[in-house]
Amino acid sequence: MVLFCICAVQLKAQEVRLLPLEEAVQLAKIHNLQLKSDSVQINILNARVSHVKKSLLPDIGLDGNYTRISDNITPFTVSFPTGEVTLNPQILNQSFNSVQLKQLIWTGGKLKYGIEISEKRIAGGKF
Repeated sequence: MVLFCICAVQLKAQEVRLLPLEEAVQLAKIHNLQLKSDSVQINILNARVSHVKKSLLPDIGLDGNYTRISDNITPFTVSFPTGEVTLNPQILNQSFNSVQLKQLIWTGGKLKYGIEISEKRIAGGKF
């Protein structure tokens, strides 16, 4: 009896189903939209993973600044018991340069586990 049930189920699963043209087109559209949606989700997850991996690297910045100050403000001196101090001296051309190096020290595992979860979601197909 069990053998008969198994054979009947397999015969039913092997049955050929004829689709009308309209239904085939509708099924193709639905599956195409799902495939596009899945590929967009995979691209988003890949972008997030690459962004997080880049944030693990040090960030280097170089900045240069030049300021030309006008000479219409005259310096003045203030007398103190210990001596005179000149305020607002004329420094007409000023240049500032800086180099910055930034590195994340601790994020509580947020980056590491975020990368692992995203890679598992991509591999498992769970978006």
